[in-house]
Amino acid sequence: MCSLTPTKKICKSLLVLAMAVCPVEATAGMLMLRFGPPSVGSGGSNPLGIPPSAVDVEFAWVTTSNWETSLSAVPGLLVGKRFDIDNFYVGLGGGILISSNGVGVGPYSSFGWESEGTFRYSIEYKQGLGFSSAGLVSPSALRVGIGYVF
Repeated sequence: MCSLTPTKKICKSLLVLAMAVCPVEATAGMLMLRFGPPSVGSGGSNPLGIPPSAVDVEFAWVTTSNWETSLSAVPGLLVGKRFDIDNFYVGLGGGILISSNGVGVGPYSSFGWESEGTFRYSIEYKQGLGFSSAGLVSPSALRVGIGYVF
């Protein structure tokens, strides 16, 4: 029998919610892999590790209808909607936020630039703001990466 911790239960619930929110016809999209230093909310960003550690990596899935799901150690598991302006975009959503003050739930926003084509390059700044049992959590990350459009 499998026993889930409260954090794993929240993650599983958020993944189920993300699948329910994204339309079925929007299964095609883009998979992104980004690297960059996160800020865990304790006074500025951390330096980028060489080679990058697990904290420096983010995976993102963007559907053709501009729904975005991203997973990283910091800022966490996030689901939101993207709004495009030429090659720039703004993302708004919410999810599970992870910082030095603990794990919390709250909204996030992102701002980024993305090239065009099958292989895409991107740079993005993402900031979350939420509450945990220990207080306010405000993780952020500045990351660059590459993506592939399916």
